[in-house]
This record gives sequence, structure tokens and C-alpha cells, in this order.
Amino acid sequence: MHAPILFAITLSALSLVTRGQAAATADAPLNLIPWPAQVARGNGTFTWNEKTPVIADGTFPAEAAQFAAAMALPTAPSGAGIAFRKADDLPAEGYLLEV
Repeated sequence: MHAPILFAITLSALSLVTRGQAAATADAPLNLIPWPAQVARGNGTFTWNEKTPVIADGTFPAEAAQFAAAMALPTAPSGAGIAFRKADDLPAEGYLLEV
């Protein structure tokens, strides 16, 4: 049995994620698993490259390291980048994806 996971993945204060590719249109499908209970689309893009760091708080270092390895990205203890952080105000197994 898995313990409930409460986390927030914060990428930036933008809405679409790309990796060196053209930004998706506002009506493009989102590939999110698990599908969130609520989706609010905004405007803008977030483009990452091989120098974009993955940051984790003390709760998710293994998950951040696994993501960084899978995406061939560096890790960093703090700063701007793709951040894995615990959010105490979410329900059991809830998550927040901010782009």
C-alpha cells in the first residue's frame, strides 16, 4: 500500500511546457497522468533545455533525482527551474502542477 503523497510540481508561472519545440496551442490536449480534478489554462510558455535544473525540497529528493535523470537535466538545491515541493494544503494523493 502506498502512503498518500502530497506534492506540488512548480515549473514556473507560465502555462504550457515545451522542450525546445514550438509552443502548443491553447486547445491542444494535455497529457497528464493522473488526470487532475480541475484544469485552468493560462497564456504563455515554459521552455526548458539541458541546463534547466530540477529542485526538490526535503520531501521528494528521490523523485526529483529520478525525473532529472529521465530528462537528462541537472539538479540544484534551490533557485529557478523545475521544482518538486510538498504542499500541506492538498488532499491525500493530491497534486498541483503550476506551469
